[in-house]
Amino acid sequence: MASATRKHKKRDWLDLIDFKTVVLSRSAFLYRNLANTLFPDRLSGSEIEKVRDRIIDATKSVNSALKEAAVILKDGSPEFDTAADKLRGYGLLTKSFSEHRAGAALVMGLGSVSLLVNDEDHLTFLTNESAPFSELWRQGESLAQSLEKSLHFASSPIYGYLSAHPDHVGTGLRFSCCFCFFGLYLMKELEPVLRGIERLGFEVVPMFVLSENEENPLDAPGCCYRVTSTQTMWREEEIIERMDRLCAELARQERNARVRLIETKPLVLVDFVVRSVAVGSVSLQMAESEGLDIAYTLLFAEDMNLFDAADVDELDLRVLAVEVTGKALREGCSADGAGDVDEIRSVRAEIIRTQALKLLPLCLKRLGRSLQGKQKRGGIPKKAPRKTQKTRQ
Repeated sequence: MASATRKHKKRDWLDLIDFKTVVLSRSAFLYRNLANTLFPDRLSGSEIEKVRDRIIDATKSVNSALKEAAVILKDGSPEFDTAADKLRGYGLLTKSFSEHRAGAALVMGLGSVSLLVNDEDHLTFLTNESAPFSELWRQGESLAQSLEKSLHFASSPIYGYLSAHPDHVGTGLRFSCCFCFFGLYLMKELEPVLRGIERLGFEVVPMFVLSENEENPLDAPGCCYRVTSTQTMWREEEIIERMDRLCAELARQERNARVRLIETKPLVLVDFVVRSVAVGSVSLQMAESEGLDIAYTLLFAEDMNLFDAADVDELDLRVLAVEVTGKALREGCSADGAGDVDEIRSVRAEIIRTQALKLLPLCLKRLGRSLQGKQKRGGIPKKAPRKTQKTRQ
């Protein structure tokens, strides 16, 4: 009877999980270059600015609706730095974009598509939302075709669209999907899954590009990895179908790992969350990777229903990771843009500490219930009575 009751409680817990943090985002990249024009890396400062202005002028003339909604951000404006930092923090910008600041630009507000000007290629159409991959591709392709009427893109009848990067040649289409693999990590099954992704011909890298000099930059903060397609020479429909199958399987494995974690190792889950909250609540300095680890642990705990919904309604956990990467850098830098590492880490620790202190009582309450249930099942032995002289006789 007791076993049936415990199984019923676990099932009630599982029914409340909505797995919002398994798939964090989906993105589609469409790369294009101008015909008879050197790639961005080969252009001088004045030349790259001319290319930027030419692309922006063409964007403004696409149609009246897009012309009115377009937000053009060039280097030098505060809005440009803020938008670029956010995209870079999630690994959506390459190092080349920072090096091409004189000719770099972001065009936002083009429906759900953003246009990156003079990244590795002259134009990168970025669609980043939770829609299916086929829809993401259609949105980017529609804007690219509209621009191609006034901008002649470099292409070859044999190889397709040409690119400064060999991995973009062909369709110029690449998809990526960001996962949070906490379940597989805590079940000690993550490493073979990552190696399997690579063997299937996909690229898997940490989701975040850390701005600080971390000791282990290849470790993914918060177990967040970006899985990216690499087959740009195939037909678009084949690329989409293969990406759909892989991402559906990865999401299934992560959900399954979380279910098994609750059913077989609930104390491992509670211990992991409580330790993260406890560290965050007392830290005075925090590295970027550690801050992201704790930020995504809090999201993971909310997703796994470790906190009552009413208790976290006022906690804006969804923006915590963005603040750890962006707000900490902005507030920790002086007016001239110079940043002191200690100051930045202090600001980051304060951001995490503010949220962790609110959650600490909830964690202690959850820990108490978990330990009480463990003791009732005989998992934690009661302290043996101290032997007295009379007992020994």
